[in-house]
Amino acid sequence: MNKFLKLLEENRPGEDKYTVELKDVNGELIDSFALFGVGSPFEIFDSFKEEHAPSIPVEDQEIQTGPEKYDVDREVNRLANQGGMFSGARGAKKAVKERQRVAKDAVSVFQKKTEELKQAIRDKATEPTEQ
Repeated sequence: MNKFLKLLEENRPGEDKYTVELKDVNGELIDSFALFGVGSPFEIFDSFKEEHAPSIPVEDQEIQTGPEKYDVDREVNRLANQGGMFSGARGAKKAVKERQRVAKDAVSVFQKKTEELKQAIRDKATEPTEQ
């Protein structure tokens, strides 16, 4: 019964008086005043904000919620290493294996280009020099 009476005391729907407090960044109270009106406290506060609050430029409201750049390779490898048989992990494992096959092919291309570069250097070294 005591809790019920306390709730009644705290909740007075006919008494629409709210306190607005201005605090600094450290939470210290700078000033406060009473706000009266009918309606929900949130509607009253929102109308107060619209009337008195400075507008904030859109670029200041941006919030970065993740890494600046999404690292696809890292995320696919992480998913493939999770294990399990759900379709995401299976697809990631398949993609990683395909990437490994491509990497093997890339090694042979790299070696071929290296041999071509070596040959071009040998050819350049054996060319007669002009004076």
